[in-house]
Amino acid sequence: MTKKLICIFIGLCMALVLTQCSPGDVEKESDKIITDLTTNAARKKEAVELSMAEARFKTYTAENISKGAAASTVTFDNQSGEDALVKLIRSDDETLWLPIRMADQAQSSISVVAGRYYTKVRYGAIGNYRYIKGTPFDSAAGVKTTITVQKVSTENYPATTISADEF
Repeated sequence: MTKKLICIFIGLCMALVLTQCSPGDVEKESDKIITDLTTNAARKKEAVELSMAEARFKTYTAENISKGAAASTVTFDNQSGEDALVKLIRSDDETLWLPIRMADQAQSSISVVAGRYYTKVRYGAIGNYRYIKGTPFDSAAGVKTTITVQKVSTENYPATTISADEF
């Protein structure tokens, strides 16, 4: 990352000399490039984290169901008015969570080991996210649980606002 920034800085200085741009224009352009690089790095880091969490959760689920653990189905119905990232988290082991990216008005069903879970949901776009945490719920053997993803707490699934750090 540092080498990229140095190259960008050198390139911007050359552009200043060759095109006789004002220092203010070069500064604005360099700020934009640095912001873009930082945003792309954050997106890549998040993608890796989400992939690893998904693999860990699915492996746990498959191994336990193959050993005879009871299975159930959880369905999410996104009625929030915008895209959302849902984290389905196992209450007894918070390192086991499944990320589910959902477009607005989409539904997603997954098989899980029966047990106690809760969700954390992120709505919005980079730089303008909002977060909520749902109350724990039990997913019983053979039962299909449906949770409507909304930006506000509902009778169906009470939730509270949380910070980005808590997400």
